[in-house]
Amino acid sequence: MIFIPICRGQHFYLLVLEITDDLNGFHIIDNITSTSDFKDKYENVCDTVLYHFSRHFKNVNPLLSNILDLYQAEQLDLQWHTENNNIDCGVFLMRHMECFIGQPSKNWNCGIPVESKDQLEVLVKLRIKYAIKMLTHDINTEATKILEDANEYKSMYSIKEMKENYLRTRDYRVRRAY
Repeated sequence: MIFIPICRGQHFYLLVLEITDDLNGFHIIDNITSTSDFKDKYENVCDTVLYHFSRHFKNVNPLLSNILDLYQAEQLDLQWHTENNNIDCGVFLMRHMECFIGQPSKNWNCGIPVESKDQLEVLVKLRIKYAIKMLTHDINTEATKILEDANEYKSMYSIKEMKENYLRTRDYRVRRAY
């Protein structure tokens, strides 16, 4: 499987190209329920991606190149599609890349509930998880400084104050989303 993160405008979604012996497909994994026409929203991007992969494989594996020319993109029907949340698409994208293994959408559960306050709770936790991983990763040359700053912050505020600040900002996000 090849994961292709897409940023179009200010929206992120995932294209997945499956080219194994037993799995063939081209999937669109997007958290937002599409209000626009499929063709308007995805077709140009999908056609461009398929064109370039087909062109690449033309010299490497001509048979695969011909197969890719026949692929049609399909949008997966996710139980956790959103209509009101237009700010967490990057978090959804990362979760989709973390959890998708090619299963049909009806059998796929990535741990995100349907659109609700519960979903926002999960998204906040995922946002924190991904931020910590990126900020403290070995490749981040500023990771040591970030950890020092976090420890300094931790010494400035009590756990209770940090929780209150988290709840206040979380409640603000919930009010904005609903």
